Amino acid sequence: SASYLVGGAVRDLMLGRTPRDYDIVTELSPPAVLKVLALGDQRGGRFGSLRVPGLALEIVSTREEAAYLDRRRPSEVRFGASIRDDLRRRDFTINAMAVDRQGRLIDPFDGRTDLERSLLRCVGSAEERLSEDLLRIVRAYRFAAELELRIAPSVRRAARSLGRELGQLAPERLGQEMLRLLDAPGRSGHSAGCTRTGSCRRSCPSGGSRGATIRTGSCACARSAL
Repeated sequence: SASYLVGGAVRDLMLGRTPRDYDIVTELSPPAVLKVLALGDQRGGRFGSLRVPGLALEIVSTREEAAYLDRRRPSEVRFGASIRDDLRRRDFTINAMAVDRQGRLIDPFDGRTDLERSLLRCVGSAEERLSEDLLRIVRAYRFAAELELRIAPSVRRAARSLGRELGQLAPERLGQEMLRLLDAPGRSGHSAGCTRTGSCRRSCPSGGSRGATIRTGSCACARSAL
């Protein structure tokens, strides 16, 4: 069955960075993945997410998701989606890229172009993507600080509109993401553009200008991880 390296690892390899971890999506169902890899029973298996012990590797079944009713999790998950449908559910275009076993880039939302432009943009409607999981508001500013990106106007508008609702998040989730934001190398250069609504009145980066260097051999590097 087809498998792909996806998300942050693809993005980081394009930027010449060492990925913190690797996510692989497969068209196999979660039970089939458990069986093939002999991983035994894992609590996350029924949700389609499996971690390989001893490796910074997570294997996820391709999926489509229904509406997010609690602004954190989808009300329904359907496994067996195409890779393009799986990428459509992701937060930002720079995280919605995949590389197949032949090293071919699958980039239906122009994430590579956005990296080259140093632009952080949502997949589809920014209002919809951020409202699905409010933590994505803070993640947007964290990615901008870590990767020296400019935040697209549509993302800024959605963040301002939804920022006052961040109080609905569990303090642990919000705190962990804020710590990563405050540890980001570019945090100080971006504080002037902080979103100033609701719980997001803290120092958040607004983005910077830098021509992202996209490594031409990145797809080959990604292929070797599959």
